[in-house]
Parts: sequence; C-alpha cells; structure tokens
Amino acid sequence: MARPARAPLLRRLLLLAALAASCSYYLLVLQAQATAPPRYDGFAYGGGAAAAWKDAVLVEAFLDPLCPDSRDAWRPLKLAVERYAPRVSLIVHPFPLPYHTYAFHACRALYIANKLNSSSTYPLLKLFFKNQEKFYNSATSSLSSPAIAVEMSKMAAQAVGNSVSEFLQGFSDSRTDSAARVSFKYGCTRGVYGAPFFFVNGFLQPGGGSPIDYSTWIGILDPLVSQQGERIEMFTSIRCLKRPYEGYSGTDAWLLPRARGATALMSVVCMLCIDEVTGRTPLCMLYLLYYLASDCVKRLKVG
Repeated sequence: MARPARAPLLRRLLLLAALAASCSYYLLVLQAQATAPPRYDGFAYGGGAAAAWKDAVLVEAFLDPLCPDSRDAWRPLKLAVERYAPRVSLIVHPFPLPYHTYAFHACRALYIANKLNSSSTYPLLKLFFKNQEKFYNSATSSLSSPAIAVEMSKMAAQAVGNSVSEFLQGFSDSRTDSAARVSFKYGCTRGVYGAPFFFVNGFLQPGGGSPIDYSTWIGILDPLVSQQGERIEMFTSIRCLKRPYEGYSGTDAWLLPRARGATALMSVVCMLCIDEVTGRTPLCMLYLLYYLASDCVKRLKVG
C-alpha cells in the first residue's frame, strides 16, 4: 500500500524539477538574447523630448515606414502630441514587418538619416509615408537590394541635405544594420507583432495593428495630462515646506535618523491615504501629516 502512494508524489517532484529547469533555461536564453543596447531604442520627437521623459506622459509608437496603417496613424498621433507638448513626449521605434520586403531597408535609412542629421529623421519618415507605393512588394519585385538602397538614398537626400553617395554609404555601415535589428528585437521583447502598436507610460493600448484617430488620442491623453498638472502643483506646494529634520546638525545629529524615519513614515501614510477614485492624496492630509512628523521630531529633540 505504501508504494502506490509514493508514485504520485515522486511524479509531482519530477514534474516540479523539470518545470524549474525549463524556467531557468528560458531565463538564461532570454538574458543572452536580450542584450541591452548602448542607447534607448527609437527616435525622440520634438525639441528636448528626451530630457522631459520623467516629467511627461510618454507615448511609444512602433511604426513600419512601409506600412499603410502606420502611415494613417502618424498624422493624428503627431497632432495629439504637439497639442500637449511638452507635457507629452513621443518616441517612435522603427519596426520592420517581415512581409514588407524592404521595410528593413527603410528602417536602416532612418538610422542613417539620424546619424547624418538628427533633425532629418522625421522628415524622412514623412517622405516614406508619402512615397510608400514606390517600395511596395509589387513595385519592387524585379529590383535588387542594392537598387532599392540607391532609390531610398535619392529620396532621403532631399530630407537630409547630404549627397546621394554619402547617404548610400550608410547602407554599408554595420552599425545601421545593428541599430535596425535592435529596434525589431526590442519590439519583440515588448510583445509587438504588428504595426502600428502604441504604449502610453508603458501600457499597451488596445487595437494593436490599427491606427488610432485624433479624438481617441485626446480621450487617452487628456485625463493623464490633467492629472499630471495637478500632481505637479501638489508636489510644488509640498517642496515649499521645510523638511522635519532640516536645520539639525552638530550635537543634534543623532536626531537625523529619527527625523528621516518620521518623514519616511509620513510618505508611507501618504501612499495609504491615496483616494481610490481620483488616485491622489488630499492636500490637506499632506499638510496634516507634515505637521505631525514635525511635531514628532520636536518632541524627540526636547526629550
């Protein structure tokens, strides 16, 4: 009777061991394949966009320069971002779809343009959207890869301002090839399987693979920008307050850990007091907690 009882337990242990080994192998392979690039992928839209990421709503768009849906999605997205700038930042990640034969060439061209003249990246993207038909599969079926590179260089020279031959040399640069590969791999790590795909503050927006119209973008961004403005105003008011442990030094240095502890406790309580509906902590509650923490430090000092 004891032997049959052990068999199910042994099978479960073996199954758990196999599962753990599979997970470990998967994580090792993933870590080996997803090597971090030297810079964050994509192109920042607008002046000073990269510096404003931490203080703005971040929109990330995965676009294929030769994709009709990406072309249709670009204008409403651009208008929405420009409406809320600088409170909204945009990063475009080139994502060459494999069923567009020369989409990878187009993505390389964007990196070449960005290297030669960073202000020409988005004008060139606009040119690709405008002249997509020239590079569709049916239009390029009888052309070779070098011929396509020449045609793209001729078009790109209009936006970049360099000579056609200088731009064409970029297709021989292994760094542009690597950058375009990183863009594609990065999209895969984010679960992107089509274009256009959009993320707002890291969260995937519904309807991946289809354009989002202007009114929908306003509906997405307007509440976030409004909440962001209130948050900035709230924290600006808090910065005007003196920290509970400010001004203590010398013989009072022993109070610093306790004062910092009181401030940390205040921060934790603030998080617990966040309103579930609005997602904000009432300003009056913040002032009350501040004075409570200050009073605690004063009592410590007197004692």
